[in-house]
Amino acid sequence: MTTSIIKDKNQIAQYLLKFPHLNYYHLGDLDDFFWPHTKWFANQTNGDIDAICLLYSGLEPPVLLAIENENKEKMEELIINILPSLPDKFYSHLSPGLEKLFQSSCKMEHHGKHFKMYLDDSSKLPD
Repeated sequence: MTTSIIKDKNQIAQYLLKFPHLNYYHLGDLDDFFWPHTKWFANQTNGDIDAICLLYSGLEPPVLLAIENENKEKMEELIINILPSLPDKFYSHLSPGLEKLFQSSCKMEHHGKHFKMYLDDSSKLPD
């Protein structure tokens, strides 16, 4: 497994679309308007993405999105590998438990839990 910066939108989208309900923010940042402000860190095995993190620098402070996609161990490894590449100050959206990886190197300020919701069966909506 190797950690690198990915610049291929199609490869990134293909991975993110495996779990679109978890990756809406990531997918939105593939838009040409946001793209120049993105840095996509990924772990890959044989060219296939195993885990991905997005650092968005279009805001101050930059925002790190690190959301697990049924890949907790691979995401943890990716975060450990990219820690030295992250800016001194950043805001983050993390899957629960990933914050522990930042505790020894970052001063953290918790802003509460946030939940992602999605509708997986539109037939349950009233007409």
